[in-house]
Amino acid sequence: MKRTIILGFLSLLLVSCAARTGVLLTHSGLLSYGDSVEQVLSGPDQQHRWDFVGRAGDVIRVELTARGISPALTLADSTGQQLGAVSEGSYEGRSALEDIRLPADGAYTLLITLSGEGQGMYTLSLSVQPPETPSPTLAAVPSAVSVSNTRQPSDGPAQDQPLTPSVTAVPIAVESGIQLQPRLIVQGQLRQPGEVDRYTIFGEAGDLITLGAMVGENSAVDPFVAVFDPAGEMLAQAGDTFGSRDAIIAGVRLPSTGAYIVFVRDAGGQAMGSYDIAFGYGTTMLDHLQPVAEPDEVYNGAMVAPAVRDVWPLELTLGDVISAAVVVGDDSPLDPVLSLVSPDGTVLYEDDNGGGGRNAALRQVIAPESGRFFLAVSPAAPLTLGAYTLIWRFEAQAPTPSLSPVK
Repeated sequence: MKRTIILGFLSLLLVSCAARTGVLLTHSGLLSYGDSVEQVLSGPDQQHRWDFVGRAGDVIRVELTARGISPALTLADSTGQQLGAVSEGSYEGRSALEDIRLPADGAYTLLITLSGEGQGMYTLSLSVQPPETPSPTLAAVPSAVSVSNTRQPSDGPAQDQPLTPSVTAVPIAVESGIQLQPRLIVQGQLRQPGEVDRYTIFGEAGDLITLGAMVGENSAVDPFVAVFDPAGEMLAQAGDTFGSRDAIIAGVRLPSTGAYIVFVRDAGGQAMGSYDIAFGYGTTMLDHLQPVAEPDEVYNGAMVAPAVRDVWPLELTLGDVISAAVVVGDDSPLDPVLSLVSPDGTVLYEDDNGGGGRNAALRQVIAPESGRFFLAVSPAAPLTLGAYTLIWRFEAQAPTPSLSPVK
């Protein structure tokens, strides 16, 4: 059963709250169940923030041990709603939030605040109770079971994801917390030092995904990206990729169906500025639109940017039969995958190595409708670059519809 997680704009709420109370956020980080971290906190009016991903029904324990200080501890959900708190100065040495049952799947935040004077070390630990084992029960055996709407895991790019054939589209500026859509560039903004933005991705068990945060020359941000699975465990993380400041997680297999949380922060924790974030199913996250490909013409292409696939438009008529091939030379490290994509973005046919060696070929495939289709070239191995040659031809052309005379 598919589950949807809707995250509120927690980052914006926390920033606004901090601005109103005069508290300065001086550190932020990510936690998983079982983690224990140590940090130094100095007053007055200093705050540290730790984010983690939880599931509905998780019963958690948060333990704070402080030496020389007695800071406040607050647990909030993704909407900013407080779920538990320990006030400043109300304990000596150790305090805890115990038996807190999380109300929903999503991102949660722990805030450690010192409004008074002082400086000291604290240790923060996060744990979850093991799930209760239900007592065995007997159930009636159904006479028949039907399964529908199932999707089988694929070793290649997903077969049913929409195509957005442009890598130069203007990014959409949004607040932290939205659900990312395949191959759509979103512009994020880190507005203060230590800020952490969060997004969601929905996927099914076995899906292969690629995602990344990218920056331009005018941004001071050096992105760092981490992905947490529906169980709250870190799935993957990435910093600088290919010697650039772009952070790309490529070709990661999803272990379960559900919503995944993506965290973006500055690698150094201090820089502010804008960045672009995108994701896609398969080994690429963005599309580079090429010129219209004419039949029997040879096109020399090259994949020069990591996690970006080339898409070549072509006009087909219902019933057209075509063949296409992508060939690579010995000096190219690329192992190409060739796909025919319908006007609505459905991958109709796909091949890897069907042309001999690393070459890909589609043989005598039929256009199911009339319109603009796309030949998409992507790497079989994540983050692979290299040159290739593309050619396609008609094997049979459907007759062009003609207008009937008006009687």
